[in-house]
Amino acid sequence: MFRLRRPWVVLFSVWFGAAVIGSFMGCSENAKTDTAPPPPPPKKTSTQTVKDKPGVVEPDTTPKVVEPTAEIIAKFQPGLALKFVEGGGADAKVLDARGIRMAALQVPSGAAQSTMLPAGPFHALLSGYIKQNLNGECSFKLVGLGNAKLYINGKMVASMTDGVGKDSAVVPLKQGYNQIDVRYAGPTQGDATLRVYWKSDEQNSSFSWEPLQPNALFARGDDDSLIKGQDEREGRLLFATLNCAQCHGLPGKLKEDSCKMPELKQRGPSLENAGQRFQQDWLVEWIVDPQSLRPEATMPHVLHGPDAQKEAADIAAYLGTQKEGLPLPATKEDGEQAERGQKLYQTLGCAACHHLEEPAEDKMDEFGRLSLYYVNAKYAPGALEDYLRRPHDHNPWSRMPEFRLKPEEAQELTNFLMANAGDELDPGKRGSAKNGQKLFEEKGCAQCHSTKQDTTQTAKPNVAFPKVFSKGCLADDDKERGKAPAFMLSASQQRGLRAFLATDGSSLTREVPAEFSHRQVKLLQCNACHTRDGVTNRWFGVNEKEGTGTQIEYLPHLTWVGQKLLTERIENMLDGVYETGARHWLKARMPAFPTRAKLLALGLSQEHGFAEFEDPQRPAFDSVLAEVGKELMGQVGGFSCAQCHDRGKEKAVQPFGSDGINLADAAQRLRYEFYMQWMMGTTRFDPTTKMVPIPITNGKTALTEVLDGDARRQYEAIWHYMQTLREMKGN
Repeated sequence: MFRLRRPWVVLFSVWFGAAVIGSFMGCSENAKTDTAPPPPPPKKTSTQTVKDKPGVVEPDTTPKVVEPTAEIIAKFQPGLALKFVEGGGADAKVLDARGIRMAALQVPSGAAQSTMLPAGPFHALLSGYIKQNLNGECSFKLVGLGNAKLYINGKMVASMTDGVGKDSAVVPLKQGYNQIDVRYAGPTQGDATLRVYWKSDEQNSSFSWEPLQPNALFARGDDDSLIKGQDEREGRLLFATLNCAQCHGLPGKLKEDSCKMPELKQRGPSLENAGQRFQQDWLVEWIVDPQSLRPEATMPHVLHGPDAQKEAADIAAYLGTQKEGLPLPATKEDGEQAERGQKLYQTLGCAACHHLEEPAEDKMDEFGRLSLYYVNAKYAPGALEDYLRRPHDHNPWSRMPEFRLKPEEAQELTNFLMANAGDELDPGKRGSAKNGQKLFEEKGCAQCHSTKQDTTQTAKPNVAFPKVFSKGCLADDDKERGKAPAFMLSASQQRGLRAFLATDGSSLTREVPAEFSHRQVKLLQCNACHTRDGVTNRWFGVNEKEGTGTQIEYLPHLTWVGQKLLTERIENMLDGVYETGARHWLKARMPAFPTRAKLLALGLSQEHGFAEFEDPQRPAFDSVLAEVGKELMGQVGGFSCAQCHDRGKEKAVQPFGSDGINLADAAQRLRYEFYMQWMMGTTRFDPTTKMVPIPITNGKTALTEVLDGDARRQYEAIWHYMQTLREMKGN
């Protein structure tokens, strides 16, 4: 038993005050004048190309340093630019470029490094700027597989050869923007992996080895190659999500079974049983003009001319015949349920993505939320309640989260929405179902939407692939569009589609998980509830403006999730298959997105440079250290972790106003590297955390009698003890 009366508590106020003064994004202003200069760049040799010498970074001229002007800074975008080039030289031809969040890269063996390029050995350049709030000093290192060189402000400071890194000396960083360039060559065999780390030993702002903070990284948004790559990717996504291939077929001679882009499998919502789900009058208005009901709608205008209203009524009448089974039981209006539904609406964060005002094209919601004003007009009796319980039944790719609502919760939410949404639409003239069925096929509705009617013959691509990108769907005006669907594309969307169609389309046969997660996090609007990369979640802004009085919960940040959690645990969470209880106090719920879960989880890990099963530095279990760790978690002679944290069935002693996470399966959820980085620099990873950081001086804690005070050894001991907690976990 170790006896020490927690002297670290006395030291905490001094340590924490100093830590807050320092910059969270980098090093302090205390730059020393006697800093050892970084090693000089190697002598020049002849430039080689990927074809000549794959897997080798060429020792050519140093990168050109560009001091960012106000004009350049105004066009900055978060993250770094990742360019795949022909050879490793400074003037090498750029084959493809995209933006990345982290200074990291992970490409599995045999996989494509980019959706726009075939798989194979590659050279890559990572470039951008590190923003420093103050002058300071940091050291850098490269970790991974392959060969790389790191340049800061034009000077080579660190390298990696065949996966063996050579750390930098102390590097001065100026206040403002410091140029960062990484030249990387993937190995000829095996995975390609790269991660850039930094640390600082400066007084008052020291931190251990950790990844570069993503909110400190910026890339030039005016880079032509980056703009081109972004346009092609936006067009690629639009080609898939707008179901272009359903009418036009695939580019070139591509076959459907060779395509790996997940969104190509996406179709419009199924219209099976539409007669029992939707109101007739809403269907008519939706078919005629989708944007009048939802300005953000991607559904095109498919009917034109003076007969559009009548044809829409006919199609709606046909869809009204799509019924099977007994009608859904209508939701009974209940004022008390509506009150409980309002609380649930606020607790689940519905207001972060939705509002109840009438939508208008000239008055878009400032938070980009979708209006629920027309839910009474849209849904047939009982259908809204059914949809809230199973939002993915008729559209597996729906962005609507699956909250696994209980029947009574769905009734309560439905009552709240029915009481606060707009009225039903005025009834219109009913159409001909017989003529509507014919129009459903003639107008191409069957290309995107399924019904019980057999449309296997009519729902085949039947429109020539576009050769002129200014006519048809991509036309700028009605005259050039003719009878083609009008998708109401923005100028940037049109530019993106044209850029993609100018390629050979082979990118559809490849998928890169990190690219998938990049676009899906944006599409699913994860930032509505979660803070990420320094951008506060939207929920706080909505709550502040609307003054609901709701106490917004602090949900886990998403900045580090790909490094923090093992890939399998991320997948289980996104799939809705996970064990609850770690944060038992949360009323908000993590929704499920099962269609996206596996690839999204893998992409989040690869964004941070981690392979699917990679867990570097995880030590083999040590029972002796586990016993030490148990003592260290205690109140007597330890860090008092037990004060706030449940440990399986064993409850926290007395939390300081905020419960801590149940640590029962922490060692099974977390990557060991992140656990250690978190313990060594808690507030650098989450400045809003309620966890009290343990003061560390020169790598030692105040518990000098335990493992010689070595902080890392002590935290390792706690890790071993946490591995024993799973069997103690309560249900």
